[in-house]
Amino acid sequence: MDTFLIQLLSETEALLAEGEFHHCIEVLRYKAGDQITGIDGNGGWYLLKIASIQKKTASLEILETKWQFNE
Repeated sequence: MDTFLIQLLSETEALLAEGEFHHCIEVLRYKAGDQITGIDGNGGWYLLKIASIQKKTASLEILETKWQFNE
């Protein structure tokens, strides 16, 4: 499973980070409903489902927090 940089919106929602959308959706051709893993750049690693795809971004549903670094 591929891993992408994400932007957290809440405990249950995230977006693909800018620049990740092209690779995930247009190159690898992931579709709504597919599962991916994501990292947030702050130590978090998440199991995600692509909830919806818009023109330049994709909304993600957080299914599970696999690992969270806490300082």
